Amino acid sequence: MWSEGTPFDYYSRSEAEEAIYYAKTVIEFVEDRWRSLKRGGKKG
Repeated sequence: MWSEGTPFDYYSRSEAEEAIYYAKTVIEFVEDRWRSLKRGGKKG
């Protein structure tokens, strides 16, 4: 996709902050599901 440069060359600070927000949201979702599976599939 990009053959050279750094992320700074392609993304604004706002875009980076938005990407981090969504990444954290995904990680929290996965961790919650993982904990649920460790409890036998029960939510809570």
